[in-house]
Amino acid sequence: MIKSLYIRNYVLIQTLDLDFESGLTAFTGETGAGKSIIVGALSLLFGQRADIQVIGPHADDAEIIAICHIESGSEADLWLKSQELEHDGEIEIRRTIHKSGRSKIWLGGKPSTNKTIQQLGEMVLQIHGQHDQVKLLQPAQQLHIVDSYGDFKQLLQDINAISDDWRTLQKQLEGLHNSGSLSAEQLQLLQYQFEELSNLELQENEYDSLHKQLEQATHAVELKSSLTQAQQLLSNGDLNASQILNNVSQSLSQTKGYDFSSIIGMLSEASINIEEAAAEIGLIEQNIDDDPQTLQTVEQRLDQIYSVGRKQKIEPHQLYQHTQELQARLSKHSEQDSEKQELEKAIQDSLDQFHNLAKQLHKKRQKAAQALATEISKQVKTLGLADAQLKIEVHRDSDKTPNPLGQDQVEFTVAINKGQSFQSLSKTASGGELSRIALAIEVSINQQQSGTFVFDEVDTGVGGATAEMIGQLMQQLGHNNQVFAVTHLPQVAGFADQHLQVSKENVNGITQSAVAVLEHEQRIHELARMSGGQNITETTLAQAREFLKTG
Repeated sequence: MIKSLYIRNYVLIQTLDLDFESGLTAFTGETGAGKSIIVGALSLLFGQRADIQVIGPHADDAEIIAICHIESGSEADLWLKSQELEHDGEIEIRRTIHKSGRSKIWLGGKPSTNKTIQQLGEMVLQIHGQHDQVKLLQPAQQLHIVDSYGDFKQLLQDINAISDDWRTLQKQLEGLHNSGSLSAEQLQLLQYQFEELSNLELQENEYDSLHKQLEQATHAVELKSSLTQAQQLLSNGDLNASQILNNVSQSLSQTKGYDFSSIIGMLSEASINIEEAAAEIGLIEQNIDDDPQTLQTVEQRLDQIYSVGRKQKIEPHQLYQHTQELQARLSKHSEQDSEKQELEKAIQDSLDQFHNLAKQLHKKRQKAAQALATEISKQVKTLGLADAQLKIEVHRDSDKTPNPLGQDQVEFTVAINKGQSFQSLSKTASGGELSRIALAIEVSINQQQSGTFVFDEVDTGVGGATAEMIGQLMQQLGHNNQVFAVTHLPQVAGFADQHLQVSKENVNGITQSAVAVLEHEQRIHELARMSGGQNITETTLAQAREFLKTG
């Protein structure tokens, strides 16, 4: 509820500081006094588009501040916590408008935005007036009304959770497709390529090894001849290097007159190296295969590799690595395919659960809609629409994808007069009729709720017993809510728990609106003025006391 409202330099109000109570508060006053200014200020505070024309005369800016009570555990409380806005059961909303056109909003002392404050406003304040029923005509709001009446919180929470799960799984599946998942054509091609490479049975480094073998096999005879000659010169010939070194060493060791030990050591080491080189050459010679069949086998194997490389447009030396990459890609696809199947099954399970819950919700909504339509029709008949009947149709779209609100569309239809067919509210109801229907709806669904409702002259064009019934319904709605009623009917104002009178006066040549809280006797005189005009008589006073007594 709104606990207090401060207004400065707004339209005809220079300064106004009001404290409000729970229950029904009536705003009354003469025509043109500015009763609806309060409604305008609240609308502006909760996100209505700012217009510099609302700034009071001779002022540079306007300011509106409200202190709202936030009930613990309420929708508004949970929303504020989600916005990281701390409060101790009360929160301040402040808005300023400057002549330059600049507008600023603060929520809980922190700068805020129109969109944010509008979201909060939808939770704590509802305004109904002659020309302010657009929200009631919206399908989303009509669905919300049925849900508020039926109280399907747990079922809606379950549907919301399933819808979230379904969307998450869908995103995971989409991500899987976008992460390189193979199409059927791609998979077929890769499997064919991999099968061809697997049949080739290419080993790591085999291509390089075959090239070396080819080089050896091509020059095998020449190589063997050269190696045999080398061995002859090093150690096997009649006069070889090893023998020459031994002869030199022996000659120097027998020569007197000089110490040749270091040179003899070098010659000995050289002789050992020559022997090792000769032995290595011998091993190489033994391993050289000069069989013509070997050359043919190597050439055939290389031809196989070249052929596959050409078909797959891969360089021969890259075929082995390409095989490994194909295997890894096919393995990943297999894993993804398995994961995809699991995701698709989970998605279908979520979809089945959603359809099941949505079907349950549809049946409950139909039942609630029928009961609510009966209740609203009953209330509307007491508000001067004796022949009006309301019908609420609930249609289920079974093909609709998971949605936090289920699969239903709701439409309020009404027949105002006897013999008329049912039509949507937007096509058949006037502004005044819509206002009274809105009052009937709020009374029907908000007996156990908690919020602030503003009714701006919804009683226009009625009187007598109907006016009294409007006041009675507003009072009834105020038992668990805060209700503001801008009214010109004493029958309505008589039901108020708090009565505020709006007046207009001339201060130093400037017209200003003022608001006064009326006490008991003041209320009687105001009700008398409303029922009898400026000439207040004992009759009008007696009638005013009756209005107050009835209320």
